[in-house]
Amino acid sequence: RSFDMSTYDAIVPPTPCSPSPPPPPMGSSSAAHGRAVYRARLFALLCAVAGVGLFIGHLRPSQLRFGSSRPPEFDFARSRALFDLSRLTYCDEDRLKAELEAEGDKVVKTFNSPMDTFAVLLEESDGTPVLAFRGSQTSLNVLTDLLSWKSTSSFLCPGCLVHSGFLSSYTSVRPAVLEAAEAYRGRRVVVAGHSLGGALAALAAVDLAKEGFETIVYTYGKPRVGNSAFSSYFASLCVEWRVVHGSDPISHVPMSAFGYVHEGTEVWLRGGGGGGEAGAAAAAAVQVCRPAPPPGGGGGGGI
Repeated sequence: RSFDMSTYDAIVPPTPCSPSPPPPPMGSSSAAHGRAVYRARLFALLCAVAGVGLFIGHLRPSQLRFGSSRPPEFDFARSRALFDLSRLTYCDEDRLKAELEAEGDKVVKTFNSPMDTFAVLLEESDGTPVLAFRGSQTSLNVLTDLLSWKSTSSFLCPGCLVHSGFLSSYTSVRPAVLEAAEAYRGRRVVVAGHSLGGALAALAAVDLAKEGFETIVYTYGKPRVGNSAFSSYFASLCVEWRVVHGSDPISHVPMSAFGYVHEGTEVWLRGGGGGGEAGAAAAAAVQVCRPAPPPGGGGGGGI
């Protein structure tokens, strides 16, 4: 998977889980599905060519655009707990619920869609609502990743364009997510996700913020989601800590040459993996990158 989850293994013990059951067949007679497969194959070729660019030059930490020159403090302990939650979203639902309830958390609702989008809304033991999205696990998720032309939606700003596959995946669970979130109006909602799940978390956070919720986002190995207008819009509404490490190619796609820009503040894991003293030293191996100036403001931009 995109973000090498062993990077945090020195901090959070691995929680292996049984593979999820295969999704129900979509049906070969579905014209819409057939068109999506055809377009995905065309874009797969484009992505393969573009992927060569990932290994030209050095994969280095980037400077991210952020709406404030003084972002809030990064909470390392909070991040590693949400990382473990993001890992658990890949488990089957029974295992997921058992693990969370053993920690004193309450599973409020799980979300599934025909696009194989999966998310869980839970209440932590202190009552904090957390919405976590799963990353790519099925063939339909991979097709979602490849549908990389840009689209917009009514909950986005004028001029905001985002990855079409990510938008379609989030939209497939959006009504249920907004309905379930109503129970927490007036409270801060934490949103998290790994890889594709991180992209969906960013879209959900913007959507919830526009609906009047305060949101804070933790993502892991997340790809770029939208254009500079979306990045600026996101910064005006949400706080995101975007955790990456230097050898992760997924945080470098879709390529900026195609108009994609990261949002949020990057948190770079300089070290990771291993055990023993590595876990104790892990917090010191985290670098919160200085935010870049807003679009058009001069200075270095993110890669």
